[in-house]
Amino acid sequence: MKYTTLYLSGILALCLLYSCSKVDESIQRDIVLSSGPVTFNVPVISVFTDSTLVKLGTFNASANLDAMIRSETDQEFGAANILNIKISQLRLELSETDTVNSLGNFLLLNAQLVNGSDAPITLASKDNNSTSTANIINLPIVSGSRDLKQYLEGTNTSYTINAIVQSPTTKTMKATVTPYYTITLGK
Repeated sequence: MKYTTLYLSGILALCLLYSCSKVDESIQRDIVLSSGPVTFNVPVISVFTDSTLVKLGTFNASANLDAMIRSETDQEFGAANILNIKISQLRLELSETDTVNSLGNFLLLNAQLVNGSDAPITLASKDNNSTSTANIINLPIVSGSRDLKQYLEGTNTSYTINAIVQSPTTKTMKATVTPYYTITLGK
């Protein structure tokens, strides 16, 4: 009986030791990052059609994701650990505005991601925009926003900010766009 108990204890200890060497730590976490603000000039728009989208500006969407992630995670994760990327906020701010030239000139505002010759993807959109003289808006993210990993890791990807004009602008305004992403990382 004594040998049987000792024998079973030894087998149990070996099983525990063997199973512990098979454990692989799996870590998954989300971080929110911004690629930083980008500026462009919104031109004077004096001629427009009620339902036609007008391009306000375009800017490059690529960023050094590896450096941004490593900085945010104390070097624990990098671009190789990205599982997916979703846009979580897109902030548009106009400067050099006045009572005649502001976000109120635009009935609809949207942000699209363009990747080479692929069809644009609408990421954020605001319809029935107020006619107030506001100069900052967080464009609502389109429901079901897709994984942007393949787009943001590419080099031929850009954002386009479009609008449907509801009243003409009389001067150039400076626009600053800041995209924020929720990045899921895993090891």
